[in-house]
Amino acid sequence: MNHAEPVLSNAPVLPTGWSERERLAELDRYDILDAPSEPAFDDIVQLASQICHAPIAVINLIAENREWFLAEKGFGVREMPLHLSICAKTIEHPGPVVIPDLRGDDRFASNPLVKTADGLRFYAGVPLVSSAGIPLGTLCVLDWQPRVLTAAQTQSLEALGRQVMQLLDLRLVKAAYERSESMNRQLMHNQPGQALLILDNQGRILACNPGAESALGWDEHELSGQSLELLFTAEDQARQLPQTLLTYARQQGHHQGEGLYLRRTSTSCRPATVSTPCRPSRTRLTDSS
Repeated sequence: MNHAEPVLSNAPVLPTGWSERERLAELDRYDILDAPSEPAFDDIVQLASQICHAPIAVINLIAENREWFLAEKGFGVREMPLHLSICAKTIEHPGPVVIPDLRGDDRFASNPLVKTADGLRFYAGVPLVSSAGIPLGTLCVLDWQPRVLTAAQTQSLEALGRQVMQLLDLRLVKAAYERSESMNRQLMHNQPGQALLILDNQGRILACNPGAESALGWDEHELSGQSLELLFTAEDQARQLPQTLLTYARQQGHHQGEGLYLRRTSTSCRPATVSTPCRPSRTRLTDSS
């Protein structure tokens, strides 16, 4: 059976290229500390435990004064002080760290979690490295007995560590999107004299401002999810005017013109200026009245 080569206690730590202040700033950018448990991360520690046949698996983040557990199986706590942390000392290694017997490693032999008769004996961890090349914490497995990992288990642990970072990066993207949407809504509602609609690429209405509600006679919740075609006459729909407008918006990033848009409360039409911002996934209709 092939076993992963353990990182020995005297193995050199490579130059990091980052300071601890920069590392903490990068961790803060992810805004994850003390977040509630998330099933996706819980699933990863379950998989790590099963693949490595380890009773304990942890996704941890090394903060300023503590090691915080984003997810854990078999440990029973969500954080610990740094002086008890094993990962705080292994985080600077660029690859997997496998320690078959913690009592045989000078860095950890005196650790209260290790030195007792029923203490931790085995550790294996992979760093969680951001896109900036800065480690935030580790995905690790532990056991009460000395042991090793196979090469396949070590590779699987590395793959799961990459999945953790992908999930963390997705949280960043989602948070940025939500901030952008919040700003868009604030901008829309701060322009009551204009009728503004936000559309997706298929021409579905995502949101509107009070000016649009007043001009078109629909409430936002009634318009949400409706096709832009709802606001066009049958004649304009036959001419494929809504599709033409969306095509211009996607191709040019900005389009402006005048058209007639139906109000809900009558069959009469009113003129409106149509403009699109320089983002292909958004279209803005601006009432000219």
